[in-house]
Amino acid sequence: MLVKSRIAGAQPLRMPVAVAFDPERVANLVAAVGTPDFGTNLLEVIDPDVEAAHCVAFQFEGEGSFPRCVFSSSRVPGFNSFGDKLAEEYSTEFFKFDPVFQELNKTSSSVPSVNFFDIRRLVSSRNTNQSAYVEKFYRLTEKSDQADFNVRMGDRMLWVSLYKYPGSKEFSNAMRERLKTLSPFVLSSAARQADLQPHRGDNETVSAVARESVPGDDAQEMPVLWDESRARLLAKIRFALLRDAVGLSYREADVCAQIVLGFTALGISLNLDISINTVATHRKRAYAKLGISSQTELFSVCLRNHLI
Repeated sequence: MLVKSRIAGAQPLRMPVAVAFDPERVANLVAAVGTPDFGTNLLEVIDPDVEAAHCVAFQFEGEGSFPRCVFSSSRVPGFNSFGDKLAEEYSTEFFKFDPVFQELNKTSSSVPSVNFFDIRRLVSSRNTNQSAYVEKFYRLTEKSDQADFNVRMGDRMLWVSLYKYPGSKEFSNAMRERLKTLSPFVLSSAARQADLQPHRGDNETVSAVARESVPGDDAQEMPVLWDESRARLLAKIRFALLRDAVGLSYREADVCAQIVLGFTALGISLNLDISINTVATHRKRAYAKLGISSQTELFSVCLRNHLI
């Protein structure tokens, strides 16, 4: 399966077809792309095999810039707000003293991979800044073994750090092999999240979707406020579905595209100014034409055609 990154300069990332995923968890992850729930859903996809407790992702665009936190999530009760604060402190100051970041910045390549660093071996006892960093980000948080997915896309480096539960055993050899196999999927998913997430400091306003013409249909207008990048993705999915030989109507394709982006029946009805029953009718007709019977199967259609 080919999962394409939307980050400029990135090469397509290939996910080995042998990787087994829970379809419902993948569907939830796809629906969460571009939302604050992305990290939590990524942990749900990864965790059954590797006992992951925390994950955090950063994107770094080269010397003179600061890493941007793409997401930070934890399955440990009460840790998320503390983790968000740590991520902010890391991206503004402490990344300079992180030996893992320094190593990844030297070795990361266009090939998606995962590294397993022993933080104790990377830290120099003579470097007081590194010692303070380890105290704050490892000892105080009781972080256990970690894995760092990483890839370089043009001038940008993206990495996703995965941590086990405090006090748990190190990643076993089987877990490490699983994570190596997962690395293209994890990184391409994180790249999509980075692409749809507003940059820190940007004006995070949203705008109404402009009228978009589709061959053979009158222009339609979305009356509610949308994030612009999400609107573009909606238009891409909708247009691709319209080109399918099964012959979806504009409204059927529009409803399906919004389902893929995570909108509920109520949300779609408000977006399109139609009743929930009408949404259900369009969905039912679209599913029949596509030969599917569930939202999970709709996600599979979109993944198979590289729409998400």
